[in-house]
Amino acid sequence: MKKVLFVCTGNYYRSRLAHLLFNHYAEEVDLDWKATSRGIQAAGLQGLSSHAHDYLDSKGLGHLCEDPRNPASLSVDDFPDVDLTIILNRAEHSPLLEKRYRWVIDALEKEAKLRWWNIYDLPPRISVKDMMFGGGPPNFGQPPDSATEHCDFAVQALVAELKRKEIAAD
Repeated sequence: MKKVLFVCTGNYYRSRLAHLLFNHYAEEVDLDWKATSRGIQAAGLQGLSSHAHDYLDSKGLGHLCEDPRNPASLSVDDFPDVDLTIILNRAEHSPLLEKRYRWVIDALEKEAKLRWWNIYDLPPRISVKDMMFGGGPPNFGQPPDSATEHCDFAVQALVAELKRKEIAAD
């Protein structure tokens, strides 16, 4: 069985949603792939984002997030057994990955085992002070309904692509 690794910042929302959706859709079409997910900075979060949970519930897939594991941190040991790594947002994640895993990213790109998506995180919470005087975190966000749908569409397209390749190889 081949493996795909979804990576985002905290492994709490986007990568976990992609991971759960991928495994669901792959099973539906009998695709011989399995997903997992990690976060570059997965620290201190528990469970699964309520936005991911609500989205899965709205699609009738709430069972996918029963007893969710806690976010898991990315390590160099996650890469060797993976056939494809998908980084959920290039602008947001590239600087973090270059600091810690530049040689791994280079190797994955050379082997065509890395893809960059552009799925943005939720808008950051901005304090009243920042709203009045400017500042605060960079705006890498998009509304929850847009982010979850974007993730879902991207995962469905990936599963369809991998299934076509699997059929062509047989």
